[in-house]
Amino acid sequence: VRELKLPAADNQEEAKPERRSQLLSAGFSPDGNYLVAIDFWPGDKRIILWDLRQEQAEGRQVGAVTRIPLTSSAFSPDSRLLAWAAGHKTVVLWNLAEARVEQEMRLELEPTGPLAFSPDGRQLAALCTPLELKDEADANDWQGFNSFLVFWDLVGGREVSRVEAGKVMSLAPLAFSPDGQRLAVGDMTGLLHVFDLTGQSSRVVLDHQAMVQQLAFEHTGRRLISGSTGTLKAWEFAEDSPTRSQALDANL
Repeated sequence: VRELKLPAADNQEEAKPERRSQLLSAGFSPDGNYLVAIDFWPGDKRIILWDLRQEQAEGRQVGAVTRIPLTSSAFSPDSRLLAWAAGHKTVVLWNLAEARVEQEMRLELEPTGPLAFSPDGRQLAALCTPLELKDEADANDWQGFNSFLVFWDLVGGREVSRVEAGKVMSLAPLAFSPDGQRLAVGDMTGLLHVFDLTGQSSRVVLDHQAMVQQLAFEHTGRRLISGSTGTLKAWEFAEDSPTRSQALDANL
């Protein structure tokens, strides 16, 4: 068992005992060498990174998030990059081996939800809101509005496409299929949007009938698991018709 520690606050005011941080999320890199965590100090969110190959227990703050109520992070499939939404319509790409910012993606929309690298690592998908967020209090305004999926070409450094994704909350799950041919996202109304990225069909909308909290594709990409409180559903995609799917309920 190994105990890891969050770094101390930068100033004395934040370091007071009554101002403890709150852990929002954590995740391992695909190669298992890194651990990222997002924690919340009043007025700020920190991106904390551990290199698990090193002996030190305390993580390093590599970034901060301002203005947006929540944020998310994602590792690239080759564990070379870490991405996070930093506020001000910016997504930061951190080079893990060189410990530096490799690219700052300047978007036209505000990333307020999950991020996901494509399986080949060439694109990053970001869930964004079309509304202008001046501070965290604006969160109540955008939660009920339609969001957009923005696809960013990491090689060319530009946005390549944008599609409407429904009434998606900031904590909605986002998942690429292993072959990169589909992207799924759940919305707050209980609908599951599956986008065909091959150009054959734009979108399949499935009714999960509850707010989707987890998504995962099978290794073949032909089955998608959606989860909510008390329920799992498995969606089968037929080869001859990607719009025909079957739900298999497994009540928990």
